[in-house]
Amino acid sequence: MDTKNQSFTDAESKFKALIGVDILNTFDQNLFRHALKQYFRKAYESYPWPEFCHFGEAVTLNQTKQIRIFNKDNDAFTSSTEVGVGDNNIDSILNIFKLDPKTNIDGKEYIFFETISILGSRVVQILTNQNLDGQVVYVSYKNDIEDSIKQLISPNGTTGFFGNGSGDTNVIPFNLFEYMVQGAYVLYLKSDGQNQKAILEEQFADKILLEAISKVKNTGKQYRHNLFTERPRSQFNRHNYSQASQVILPGQGGQQG
Repeated sequence: MDTKNQSFTDAESKFKALIGVDILNTFDQNLFRHALKQYFRKAYESYPWPEFCHFGEAVTLNQTKQIRIFNKDNDAFTSSTEVGVGDNNIDSILNIFKLDPKTNIDGKEYIFFETISILGSRVVQILTNQNLDGQVVYVSYKNDIEDSIKQLISPNGTTGFFGNGSGDTNVIPFNLFEYMVQGAYVLYLKSDGQNQKAILEEQFADKILLEAISKVKNTGKQYRHNLFTERPRSQFNRHNYSQASQVILPGQGGQQG
């Protein structure tokens, strides 16, 4: 097991200690399984965790100024009118740099927006009047969330869930272990009708997530310089262009800077 991960068994043991049982019944087993994925998704959408992102991948543009966003819902394309990023399924494009950010601390960014191409694919369109045909840009992007779960183990998982069943991912990302288990506890309290206590424990879960984000941001100069910039979907949809932002916790809306 990767030292950056903790076992699903450890997570399950901590969850049982929180709810005060020795053995989980079938309902609580299913709740725990789905809760881990739900809170992983919340954390995933709150911050561009470096272990789930690709940074500054070179892409040669064509005259359309569009970059294909691969995901498992798209069929492979053969048309030369679209260019793609790597061989990975993509959740979202985070940055498009003009210069290689691995060697230029101020790589400068293009403004872009997400749209649908004439071929029906999700693409990002660079907003510029420049002729970018043949221009190399450097793209940072977040992996597809299902793939990120499956790729935590080798060989890859198949179900996209955390668990000990066949095809499940039997490890929990180290940075998110405490948050995900705490989130499962919150859902347990809600299912048990303990809504007031659930509100307090949810606040504690948010604090855990903020602390986890802070640790990553303060680890190494590369993170202090914000090489990955998350784009809140609320701003993205409202303004139709990407822009730098603060970290957005689950349930919070973006504030335009």
